[in-house]
Amino acid sequence: MRTRIIMTLPALIAALFLAGVTRAQNENGRSEVFQWLRQARGAAQAGETDKARKLIDDARTWANNHKDKLASAWAEQLAGEIEFSAGERPKATKAFTAALEAFGELKNRQGIAACQLNLGRLAFAGGNFAEAERHLAEALDLFRKIKKPAEEAAALCDLAATHNALGKFTDAKAAWEKALTIYAAQSPRDSTGELRVQAEMAACCEATGAAAGALKHWTAAADLAANLKDATEESRAHAALGAIMHRQGNFDEARKHYDAALKAYDAALKARERLSGELSGEATLRNNLGALLHDEGKEKEALEQLNAAVTLFTKLADDGGLGRALYNIALVHEAEGRNAEAIAAYEKSLQRRRKLKDIPGFIRVLDNIALLYAAAGKNNQAKECRDEAEMLRKGK
Repeated sequence: MRTRIIMTLPALIAALFLAGVTRAQNENGRSEVFQWLRQARGAAQAGETDKARKLIDDARTWANNHKDKLASAWAEQLAGEIEFSAGERPKATKAFTAALEAFGELKNRQGIAACQLNLGRLAFAGGNFAEAERHLAEALDLFRKIKKPAEEAAALCDLAATHNALGKFTDAKAAWEKALTIYAAQSPRDSTGELRVQAEMAACCEATGAAAGALKHWTAAADLAANLKDATEESRAHAALGAIMHRQGNFDEARKHYDAALKAYDAALKARERLSGELSGEATLRNNLGALLHDEGKEKEALEQLNAAVTLFTKLADDGGLGRALYNIALVHEAEGRNAEAIAAYEKSLQRRRKLKDIPGFIRVLDNIALLYAAAGKNNQAKECRDEAEMLRKGK
């Protein structure tokens, strides 16, 4: 489950919120409280968190003074959303727990389900996957009972991600498949939901070594993203497909997908300023494309892509990405017989990998650079690199 703010179900929360407002219209004072909460939501969306908190506190005070559990429940629910979005997890947990208690006394199953969903997401974000699984299962059961298919599908997605984190891959795939069935049956069809699930399933298949499944789901994700004109997700899907084809030795297909991913990144840039996540994706893509071109013996083109990747990784201050790109640049120089340039690139890669304590990558670079030092007659430096690599292999 990708990192997200507390509510990825705006339709659900809007429906619950409006339901509360509708019941409040004929009750003196409560309608004004719900107006405060609407204003608080708007302030939070505008980044005015302090203003949002002040409005929620006013709503809480009114609810406490009038012993109004419905208003109190919605105030706590919204407070939980805002605190979680602000990274204040303990405060969010306290608010959602209070909302859950109030909704429980009111026997408001929609409110209870929403709170359980949010508590599940909070637990997931904190790495408490067993607790997340329990809350999400309860939310899912309630959404099924009150016949809310869109909310059921979203709960299934979160539960699947939790199963995946717990290593229950069969359960995860089953939950995602159920979510896909619901999204496909909705009218109009929820293609955005389908896209999210296809990408999650593809990543799960890759992580478990199911290459055929990964190809199937990434292909579906690429098609859905193209139909939705979602350039970011389209580029992500094609980049993943390119990487799979590259690993399988299918260089022609890999190049087609890498080119499609770059085209999608260009489309995103024309539409708006590129986001940091997109820059990171493009940097990784150009690094992978450079590695592919090197495998094809197209060293000049490979260096162009790898240098572009270095520029992007530098802009993002991504030492891990820089280490990988510099390693690939060293390989290109080495293949071309430019040993001095290769050594310089390996040394820069070592700096990044040492900083990140990337032991496997560090050992790989040490092995390669030791051979180059030996070839250059620098036997002492070669021995130092070999000895250090051997110590790391032994875990010393």
